[in-house]
Amino acid sequence: MVVHKLLFILCVCFAASVVNSNAQLPVFRNYGTRDGMPSSETYCIMQDSRGYMFIGTDRGLVRFDGTNFETLTTGDGLVDNTIFLLAEDHGKLWYYTFSGNLGYLYKNKLFAYPFNDRLPLTPFYSAGASFSFDKDGSLLLNRYSQWKYSISVIDEEGKTCPPYPTPENTKWRNVYLTASGRCITSGAEEAANINVFTQDKVLLGTLSIGNKISVNDFAYVVDSKVWLGVNGSVYLLRGKTFKKVLDIGKDVLYLYVDKQANIWVGYRQKGLVLYRQSDKYKQPMQLLPTYSISCIKQDREGGMWFTTLENGIYYLPPDFPFSIDEKSKLPIGKTLRILRQNNRPLLFQSDNTLLTMNKNNSWSPVFPGRTIFSAGTSADDKVYFTSKMNWVVPKKPNSFIRVYSNRILCAGSTIITTSDYRILCFDKAGNHIREDTFPKVSRFTCAAEARDNIYLTGALRGLYIYRNDSMVPISRDSTDFLCRISGIEILDDQHVAVATHGNGIMIIDRDKYTVTGRITRADGLKGTVVNALCRENDSVLWVGTNGGLGRISYPTDKRKMVLNWADMDDGILSNEINDICRIDSQLWLATAKGITLFPLNKKLVYDDSIPVLLNSIMVNGNIWSNTDRVLTYNQNNISVSFIGINYHYGRDLKYCYRLKGKEDTAWNYTSTPTINYISLSPGSYVFEYAALAPNEKSISHFNSFFFTIMPPFWLRWWFLLLMVVIFSVLLFVIIQVRFKSVKKRMQLVSDLNMYRDKALRNQMSPHFVYNSLNLLGNFVMKLDDKTAMNILTKFSSLMRLTFKNTGEKLVTIEKDLEALKLYSEMESMRFPGRFDIDIPSSVPDELKHCLVPPLLIQPFVENAILHGLLPKKQGGLLSVSVTRQSDAIRIIIKDNGIGRQAASEIKKRKDNHRAVDHENSKDSGITVTTVRIKQVWEKSPEKSHFKIVDLHNADGIATGTFVEFYLPLMR
Repeated sequence: MVVHKLLFILCVCFAASVVNSNAQLPVFRNYGTRDGMPSSETYCIMQDSRGYMFIGTDRGLVRFDGTNFETLTTGDGLVDNTIFLLAEDHGKLWYYTFSGNLGYLYKNKLFAYPFNDRLPLTPFYSAGASFSFDKDGSLLLNRYSQWKYSISVIDEEGKTCPPYPTPENTKWRNVYLTASGRCITSGAEEAANINVFTQDKVLLGTLSIGNKISVNDFAYVVDSKVWLGVNGSVYLLRGKTFKKVLDIGKDVLYLYVDKQANIWVGYRQKGLVLYRQSDKYKQPMQLLPTYSISCIKQDREGGMWFTTLENGIYYLPPDFPFSIDEKSKLPIGKTLRILRQNNRPLLFQSDNTLLTMNKNNSWSPVFPGRTIFSAGTSADDKVYFTSKMNWVVPKKPNSFIRVYSNRILCAGSTIITTSDYRILCFDKAGNHIREDTFPKVSRFTCAAEARDNIYLTGALRGLYIYRNDSMVPISRDSTDFLCRISGIEILDDQHVAVATHGNGIMIIDRDKYTVTGRITRADGLKGTVVNALCRENDSVLWVGTNGGLGRISYPTDKRKMVLNWADMDDGILSNEINDICRIDSQLWLATAKGITLFPLNKKLVYDDSIPVLLNSIMVNGNIWSNTDRVLTYNQNNISVSFIGINYHYGRDLKYCYRLKGKEDTAWNYTSTPTINYISLSPGSYVFEYAALAPNEKSISHFNSFFFTIMPPFWLRWWFLLLMVVIFSVLLFVIIQVRFKSVKKRMQLVSDLNMYRDKALRNQMSPHFVYNSLNLLGNFVMKLDDKTAMNILTKFSSLMRLTFKNTGEKLVTIEKDLEALKLYSEMESMRFPGRFDIDIPSSVPDELKHCLVPPLLIQPFVENAILHGLLPKKQGGLLSVSVTRQSDAIRIIIKDNGIGRQAASEIKKRKDNHRAVDHENSKDSGITVTTVRIKQVWEKSPEKSHFKIVDLHNADGIATGTFVEFYLPLMR
């Protein structure tokens, strides 16, 4: 399948130029189907403006965020699954397919180019082809087909425009630089010249190609320098002409110039060749042999990306180091130590060989045929070693002396050889100085000269001071040194760093030999097993552990100390660092998988903020796209998903977030950037989030978005204000009503008292008393003692009942009728034979205990007698009826007098002849009693049903008056 597609991709296959093999290679990171890629056959790659990497494959368009791969296919809306070219324009990611159609991805939705039917249908090859959009939005599509270039120009409205103009003889090719760095070409295949323009038609320079056919044209602008790749050579524009930089051969699939002006060339099935600007492109480096490199790009972080037709994509981190392993001809065997002699490396291998690097970058034994047990170099660059059976050290070149030790520990100018408990010391001339035995000391592991003739020696269980033939342990009372000592490094005049195999790093005072500081996990040390130490200067110490390479700034001062790390993500072969040796500006790292050459100036801290993209906001399980960021009170279950875009650290990124609401909260850290909040209370919130590199500890930049959860309407300010207003109005109304009710009740009580007094005065009016006493006097003068006594008895009984009843608010209806009967009998005795009165002497049993206000009936009886019956002279009749009707007492007063109209006329005539009592006229007994009856019903005075009806016969003559009213049934 690959072979068939290569026929479409490649037009010419020539032998690649011979590239010298190199002993140093970078460590690539490979992504393939096992990581989520849909295919190993990849054609193109680019980074969009948001930071995503997009890869064109034969099975879809792939988006990569540094952690996950997402594949888009025709099922998602692609016009074709085979993607050859990629470009971005105004936020749209455009892709060109094997079928010759265009499409684009915009806001996570796929669209087809609306004018695909106007694109040429000639067979397409990706080699030498490209497309882009000019500043007017027109599509520029360059195609190479049947050994000829052709260019199509389609404007935004779909109109086909003529290609860019060329001279009449069409004997040269134009190259138009685009924003992506690729070129648009046009012209005949026999063109003798290439003229390079900008999109504004500004001529940059001319290159003569001498009528040679060129499959691929590449143009790049790097730091304002124009690079051109054509006809198997790379040119650099100087002035108005191009000067050749190097030849790369004609079997080129892709050429790329990175930001550091390094030239990368991809070949068909012959891998990748790197020409470094640092060595002036004179030492090409062969990488990824046997692969076909179809595209090369550099991302914004500085990392390099390579697509292959056979094995997915490859990645190199920014400022990647080089390594030496079996692939670069390092002899098989684990490197235990790296020594330095004359500024060149010596490798002590696990197979008991000591290797040195030759001029042609190959490796050979230092002492052929010897089995090396241990090796070391002194301060004057001499090499010392111990060998099998002949435990020797060199006294002079090719001259050895026998010693009974199997390890070499070089301490400054002194060479110390040890066995399990024996120490032998030699000077730099190889002369024996002393030999001491310490049976109580376990195996020695390292040594350093702390002061003149005073040595710090490390063993399997502790750190010792060796001086004057004595061995004194340090800190035996502490557990700090009750483990293996793996390294000792002099830091400055006052401090020594000691590496332990389990307790981190100890800082020792060089004079007092006491522990002045510790560097452990709490300070950021990755693991407490430290394998090696290497001093860079007075303020920087490098540390090798099983978790990577550490750089400690100011290790002796905890207030200033900073610890940064490098590991396999930075291009180191393995995180297991066994030894460190500084040679010039590089650290040679002995790892479990080979040697890594680590630049001292390589950045270990990510300087720029890591871009973080907000993937989605879910509200109650649904995607939320409200740009106003306003939620209702029941939309309070929030899920936020975001991702940091960084390819250097990839899956090792860590994330921090916090939700600032009613009060600020501390930062939270996670490795899974999907955050859920359940049942948030109403309020305004700010969600802050950031991505951090593994070495970062402080948060210098973060993204944020705000949202507001509105309270329910019954908790909003306007509703609360409305409730306060309504409550205030209601309270005011209630107070007013209550005030009026109290006032009315007080007025009612006052009126009742007033009307009761008035009723008493009306009943016991002076006329009535005066007339009654006169009547009594007449009978006394007539010596009718019996009648006089009867009158006196009734009068006194009436007075007693009246005063008693009027002193009560309520009396029984029976008591009130008894007083009314006495009054009517007194009036009948005053006017004998003038009228008859029918007042019941008793009431039904069901009404005996019913209570009524006193003196309510009396005014009506008095009015009927005085104004209705007396003017009639004789035959008068007055009847009073008391009955129960439902929940009320029905009272009827009926007379057959002259009627109210005739009585009114008589009253008027009398008033004309005498002065009128205005008070009595205004507040007569009837008026007072009417008011009292209505007050008895309080809230419903209409229930009294009070009425006075004039009675007439058939001829319309008045025949009396009918009074009816009701009283509430009270007990």
